[in-house]
Amino acid sequence: MDKWFEVNPKPERFAQHILSVNNQYGKSDYTILDLEYQVSELSEFRCEYPNKDKPKKPRFDIIAVDREGSLCVIELKKGERALSGVCGLKEHWECYKASIGRNTEPFVKEMKLVLKQKKASV
Repeated sequence: MDKWFEVNPKPERFAQHILSVNNQYGKSDYTILDLEYQVSELSEFRCEYPNKDKPKKPRFDIIAVDREGSLCVIELKKGERALSGVCGLKEHWECYKASIGRNTEPFVKEMKLVLKQKKASV
């Protein structure tokens, strides 16, 4: 990834990469389960956004779990521009509520499976 970032610099993705490297299962207070997690249109928690003409495909920067087992959906932003616009925090919050937040049980089940796989690979 380091060589890729030299050719394709993107500060947000680089920060995600560093967080992922430093937050692996059993080595930190958090375990990164997924980066750039996109909710599938086939999922039980697919996005049911009010604007049916243009269905959203929510994508969340980081999915993590802490040592106590709390699941964390993290949107990593840098700077004040993240407070408004299409990529703003409000838009991501609306996407969360229309997908994962609308039906958390199957999402939690899926992430438990991912955590189990990470534990098995250590």
